[in-house]
Amino acid sequence: MTTAASQSDELRFVPLKHAGLSSWHRLVSFPWLDRLGVLPVADTEFLALSHFCPIAIEMHESGPRAVAILHAQLVAHRLLTEDGRWRPPYAPLALRSLPFRNGAAMTADAVEICPALAEQGADPKLRQAIFGHKGGPTQSYAAILSMIDRLARSGARLRNAAKVLMAADLLVPLANLPPGPFGQLHTISLDGMLALSSHRLMALTSDACCPLELATAVTFSRRWLNRDTLKSADNLFAATVGGVRQKLYEHGVVDPLDQPVGLDDSPLFSFDDYVRSTPGSS
Repeated sequence: MTTAASQSDELRFVPLKHAGLSSWHRLVSFPWLDRLGVLPVADTEFLALSHFCPIAIEMHESGPRAVAILHAQLVAHRLLTEDGRWRPPYAPLALRSLPFRNGAAMTADAVEICPALAEQGADPKLRQAIFGHKGGPTQSYAAILSMIDRLARSGARLRNAAKVLMAADLLVPLANLPPGPFGQLHTISLDGMLALSSHRLMALTSDACCPLELATAVTFSRRWLNRDTLKSADNLFAATVGGVRQKLYEHGVVDPLDQPVGLDDSPLFSFDDYVRSTPGSS
């Protein structure tokens, strides 16, 4: 059975226990991905994903969350091939988990499924059973549950990291967003990052540097954002805190421990001295 998920309301997720489905079709093509627009990311993958797609902070109904932006109008390069297959070498956990996802309750029995996606496809080799004959999850569904669990356990940590970035006033909303089932998306302001005081920067190293790593991933992945969207965001930040970078390095030595340690030009760390001391060098 093939169902074309061409309407946004068709990508409706319902609790698995109420869906009445015993199987799903493994997804290999995602031409409908714009209907979702974004997908949540795990704390173990956002650094890797920043090499392939924009990472952003979404103001979700459950609080801020880290997401990968997948909407074609917001991404500067194509994430899907002509036949709708995923192009980058790494696919997000949430993408591999579809047509399943974690429900809003974020509990073990809150798994949801999208019937329109679960019933796509006609290849019987890609049809997967959800539960085995003894009532437990099949091996393929157990793998899905493992990815969903990783995403759920990451949610609270990344939500707290996003709140730290909000408190540091680093987030700036993206403009010209297309319609979609996602909240306001935010990127990191480069001016805001450069204007951080040493104390604020140190605050980003809380929770094993998760806020700092998230800020770095979002900043690094800005390159994948549509130029018009990114330009609008930067202009908005510049209009509210213009000139803040001028004070970035206006500080002096206030303590002997703050004295610069000049190792770079010492004989031990001088590359020229190293070359001159090497036998056979001129």
